[in-house]
Amino acid sequence: MHAASKQEKAAGRDHLVFRLGDEEYAIEVGKVRELLRYEPATAAEGANGARNAAIVFRGRMLPAVDLRARLSLAPGPIERRAVSIVLSLAGAQACLVVDDVLEMVSLTADRIIPAPEIAAGGIYLGCLTGLALLDGRSLMLLDPERLLAAPECRHLATAA
Repeated sequence: MHAASKQEKAAGRDHLVFRLGDEEYAIEVGKVRELLRYEPATAAEGANGARNAAIVFRGRMLPAVDLRARLSLAPGPIERRAVSIVLSLAGAQACLVVDDVLEMVSLTADRIIPAPEIAAGGIYLGCLTGLALLDGRSLMLLDPERLLAAPECRHLATAA
């Protein structure tokens, strides 16, 4: 088993790299169901009358999260390249809106630095799993489950 884990670490894991402003982020490809051209989200009635953003995906309403807002980043214009990333997470689905999808990369464990306890004033606390160094670039690795499990996103579970 020890040899298998070494082999797994050497093989790496595929990640989808996307951009928010000038920063690059990545999530594991295994959590991505589909990429969609950005369409404006609509307001949907959530639990206790809360207003949530949602998109229609294959006849179902999916919660949509503006990742810039979720990560407390400065708002920016929606560009023509904006993409909705449809995620499959533990039987539920949700959508992340990002500025642009750049590429898919394979990251080996030796390229990943563990996440700091607090990053950028705490905005990534619990969502950032590590930093990957790739060809002189830094990629912030995000955990979508933790990202959507935050208190301000709890209403999404009722909209899925």
